[in-house]
Amino acid sequence: MFRVGRFIEKRPFLYHVTSPLNLDRIRKSRRLESAEQLYRAGDQVLPPEARRSTVDLQIGNVPVRIRDQKGIVEGNIEWYGGWGMRELLDDLNRRVFFWADVKSVAKHLRTYEAERPSLVILRVPAQELVRMRFLSSDDPEDPLPWFSRYNSGFPRWNPNGKDGEAEASPRGPKTFVLASKADFTLKDVKEVTFVGEIALPEGCAVAREACRFLQKDETCWEPL
Repeated sequence: MFRVGRFIEKRPFLYHVTSPLNLDRIRKSRRLESAEQLYRAGDQVLPPEARRSTVDLQIGNVPVRIRDQKGIVEGNIEWYGGWGMRELLDDLNRRVFFWADVKSVAKHLRTYEAERPSLVILRVPAQELVRMRFLSSDDPEDPLPWFSRYNSGFPRWNPNGKDGEAEASPRGPKTFVLASKADFTLKDVKEVTFVGEIALPEGCAVAREACRFLQKDETCWEPL
């Protein structure tokens, strides 16, 4: 377990990867929404299976692009706690996702090298993000960030599992946990998520060119 405040001290920024098509709507609304909420806002039914390609919706007169879930391969997953694909997809679709550090973003962008030109990266001040979440909610648990030690949407086999044997990536009720219930340290965190939607604070920035981000070019950032 660890404290959220301590996590923020170590990771002052969180990172969200999205399509440039979504930037205008994000700028106007100053919030990020889960796939579940976006489908609902677009009067569409969320499909029961994983998205094998990007999905374009129309919300009012504004186009929105939702990323695929093709990285979810059931053969790479070890289920526990009564979960299966339906439970995992339901949980993923109700969350807004942030990468916990630059290293995790860079690994993600290299994995999706072919899609890199069509992606932008948002950099969000973690402390203000969490503070605004607490101020905007009446539910004592709703404001809390949920943490994962995995790339939840891209399960892979671990070649160095227990007893030196390869093992599938576990998915179940503890894929996302509160900081107070984590059985891992803040150094292990890959993803930070919020349920539903999350308002964006002042001080956010966007990198439109992923290649410059990967080159650690600080001039790639512009105000959101």
